[in-house]
Amino acid sequence: QVLDPDGSPVAGAKVSFGNQRNPLQTRPQTDNFGWPFWVTATTDSQGRWQINRIGKDALRTVDGFVNDPNFVPSDLADLRRNPEIETQLLAGTYVFTLSRGLVVRGVVVTTNGQPMPNANILIGHPFEIGARRTKSQNDGSFSVGTCEPGQDLITAEAPGYAATTIEANLSDTSGPFRLVLQPGKILKLRVLDNNGNPIAHANVMLNRDRYNLDPDRKEPVPVEVQFNAQTGTNGSLEWDNAPDREMNFVVSAEGYMINRDVMAQPDATEHAVTLQPALTISGTVSDTTTGEPIRRFHVIAGWPEKTFSKPPNLKPGQEMWVSNGPALIEDATQPHWSNLERDWKYFTNGKFRFSYSMAMVIGEPNPDYMFKFEADGYAPFVTRIVKATEGSVHLAVQLTPAATVEVTVISPDQNVAAGTDIGLVSPGAGLVLRPGGFSTERLGGLIQTALLHTDNQGHFALPPDPAITMIVAVSQQGFAEATPAELSANAVIQLQPWGQVDGTFTSDGIPLPGRRVSIGFGKGGDLNTISCDSRAFEARTDDQGHFRITMAPPGSHDVTLLTSFTNQAGAVGGSIATLQPVNIAPGTNTVVAIDTTNLDWPEFMFERRGLSAK
Repeated sequence: QVLDPDGSPVAGAKVSFGNQRNPLQTRPQTDNFGWPFWVTATTDSQGRWQINRIGKDALRTVDGFVNDPNFVPSDLADLRRNPEIETQLLAGTYVFTLSRGLVVRGVVVTTNGQPMPNANILIGHPFEIGARRTKSQNDGSFSVGTCEPGQDLITAEAPGYAATTIEANLSDTSGPFRLVLQPGKILKLRVLDNNGNPIAHANVMLNRDRYNLDPDRKEPVPVEVQFNAQTGTNGSLEWDNAPDREMNFVVSAEGYMINRDVMAQPDATEHAVTLQPALTISGTVSDTTTGEPIRRFHVIAGWPEKTFSKPPNLKPGQEMWVSNGPALIEDATQPHWSNLERDWKYFTNGKFRFSYSMAMVIGEPNPDYMFKFEADGYAPFVTRIVKATEGSVHLAVQLTPAATVEVTVISPDQNVAAGTDIGLVSPGAGLVLRPGGFSTERLGGLIQTALLHTDNQGHFALPPDPAITMIVAVSQQGFAEATPAELSANAVIQLQPWGQVDGTFTSDGIPLPGRRVSIGFGKGGDLNTISCDSRAFEARTDDQGHFRITMAPPGSHDVTLLTSFTNQAGAVGGSIATLQPVNIAPGTNTVVAIDTTNLDWPEFMFERRGLSAK
């Protein structure tokens, strides 16, 4: 049911549910119904709605919300994080409660103070669901209802003038807001190749995302206006009515590397933009023993990424990111493989050729690449680091035959464990553990080889990839870890029942209530390889400082402390700090006692987390 803030039913509201695509599905079948293919329903006169075409197997990946023009869009009902929502939805008792929001008022004027009628007004970003639009009246005034409170953008635009955007903290007491339209300027750009020749039909697009990717808001507030144009035969273009400010553009053309870092401001000069030739990779793939071409193979693109390790003898509680704390040690460079479908290339008959026109990592003007060649029945081959400036690269790749290992997973009571999540831990895997399984929240629309499922007989195939350091099996029945070497000797994983952690959190013996504690993955785990979803394992201390985590992975892990903070720009962030290692026993209760006197934090770190240092 959908209710308004007074508890009355809302008729005609649109309920939308989508899922994160199962990355293990192969074409041509897909059960994906994420954006823009949401499953929707409309509420009746009693605010009630029903959806009867979502498979129960998909519920673990589902979330939904309600949108109505008379109210602010609802909070997200996220079944991936809160299983209780699933119970209520299936019972027909879940309630979305909408809020009315705010009325935003203001006026649009020219530089000489004259009112601007019929100007387009936008509250928010152009493509977000909660964006609100209207037009200014004859006296330049405007009023927009059902706006969400908090930090947002207000934009005004009118023919013959440059659009202007201001950032505002919307509240019941804020406004009216005044937007001043400036006469538009002319921005001139010319796109050239390395030899100074003009590039016709190059695409130039205003990049507003630069601001959104800047958490500390070092960039000025973007103008929420769309600009996307192509150069003429002489490689040039002009933008009339451009804002008089420096802006960021993305410039691209077929056969050239995309340039995402073009900064230009309207002035009397023509700004020249040079595009580098696209990187072209070609060559052959053959069997090392026979020399014969590999009939079917694929190539995965990636980039080199520096890895860091903790210094030796690090004490519990020490923060790795604290400026006066222990420094991380740079120890290696490892490939990070893309899981975007566009970065997986498929070939036949031992030959390949493809081009790259964009950086693997946004913000890298001259990116480095690495490529991994894979084929059934062979060990993967990883190339050297290839620089984007190399232009054309020819590779003669040889693959070595290698067999997969069929592994059986059994439950704690010795039955086959069908449908168990299998995480293949390696650099770049980015696996996120939750109670009962791995998260698929970040996998929608992505190719994912780090996450498998056992079949009806509890089997899965372990590929011969030397980058795999650990195999983690997870289900509602239990949890287990194994190394590739262990499975080569004995291809069986037995799940251990989930443990429970009962603990106390004190400062010099005094209970610390209301603290958020969780579980952090132990040795061999980090955000790049495997980590715990802190919110999914979260527990809060009571008045006596006691907490209980009911489903905890057995083995050597960490008890962590979660905190939230707001930076100077008003953005909300959080941090995770290790409190104490814990050896969680399977199928039973593990008791821990944590006191801040045993934590090796600087005093200001205690204050930041609302604790007290002795």
